[in-house]
Amino acid sequence: MRVDSKSRPSSSFARKLLSTTAILTVSALTLTACGGGMSTGESASADTANSGDNVIVKANPPYGPDHMMSTAMTQFGDVVTESSDGELTFEHYFADALVKQPEVATSLTGGVIDLGYLGMAYTPASFPIDAWASQLGYGGDERPVVGLLANAAAAIEWSYSHPEVSEELEGQGIYPLIPRFQNHDNYQLLCKDPVTSLADARGKRVRVGGELYSEAVTALGMTPVTLSGAEIYEGFERGVVDCFVGAEPDMTGLGLWEIGKNFTKVDFPGWSSISLASSNDFMDSLTPEQKAAFDDNRAEFLKIYYTGYFDEQKRFHQEQDAMSLNYHAPGEDLQQALDTHFDGVRQDMIDNPPAVVSDSEAAVTEYEQLREKWVGIVEDLGYDGGHANHQEWATELGDGSVDLQPWADKLDEEIFTNLS
Repeated sequence: MRVDSKSRPSSSFARKLLSTTAILTVSALTLTACGGGMSTGESASADTANSGDNVIVKANPPYGPDHMMSTAMTQFGDVVTESSDGELTFEHYFADALVKQPEVATSLTGGVIDLGYLGMAYTPASFPIDAWASQLGYGGDERPVVGLLANAAAAIEWSYSHPEVSEELEGQGIYPLIPRFQNHDNYQLLCKDPVTSLADARGKRVRVGGELYSEAVTALGMTPVTLSGAEIYEGFERGVVDCFVGAEPDMTGLGLWEIGKNFTKVDFPGWSSISLASSNDFMDSLTPEQKAAFDDNRAEFLKIYYTGYFDEQKRFHQEQDAMSLNYHAPGEDLQQALDTHFDGVRQDMIDNPPAVVSDSEAAVTEYEQLREKWVGIVEDLGYDGGHANHQEWATELGDGSVDLQPWADKLDEEIFTNLS
């Protein structure tokens, strides 16, 4: 497996309060928050930037400054700043300081922020095509690194081969830098008490993000609960929820593994109802060179994102003993309930697609074929280390990080260089 010996150290997440930097950022920018990426010294009515103008990009990392999704956005901002020769600089509004996750779409088009992770599943009625497509993904490759890289690339390629995905966003004034991507590995279950059977699951309150997971935990007899990112830790700590559905980097990055000590490998589909997004108005206001600083660095963003992701996933499994985590496999009745539920989800996708999807079965099959294609590509790139599970993978990786440059180059070759 490809390894970069220079690992990125992970700092602890400020769980209950934003960092001083984040608070000062918001305070300093509140008066200009509705300007929509205006240039320094210009009014918000300016139509287009001129070459050499300095433009402030207001970005919305969804969690605190040390969560890997936030650091991916801040590091991407650094890349864009360098690519634009310093003409684009970033101000970051962390967590719920300015915008809550369900408000990202309207905040982008309203000029409150200029860049964010748009989680379409938070407002599924506004994005019916995504709500349908987000159900893809159950039963993919479960190997460390291989599974996520293949699923992520397949979701991206599939979204570009179905222009209705981007058109749904663009029609609402949103500019999708990446229309949709699977930004997490398979989702697992972290609970205060062990959950391995339907009897264990029954009545448990569980924090979920989106309808796909609400329906999945309901099929297990659990009660779904919605909490924003900034509310999850306190809700888990105080007993508002008994369990959390998500991926290992969320469990570390949000500090949840300090509370929940029972990890059940349920392998829900990883979250894919997400777009790295800006607005049409903001992008139209930039010079072609400034816009290219975003567009030409899509693969670089994904490399940054998944490097941080794997670092945190590795950390979770390396520190399982130190954190007194208990690993559980689902019992037969729980696993059967999951398989039956997601078999039904796939069939429902075929039977009840959005009107713009003319051949739903072909669309679902195409995604599954792309997933297999990318499994082969990822294997050929050397990412299969033959590990039996994520714990074995994390132990062997040690202090290193996964080298994702070959994968990023392949994304450019197979997908991004072909965009018009």
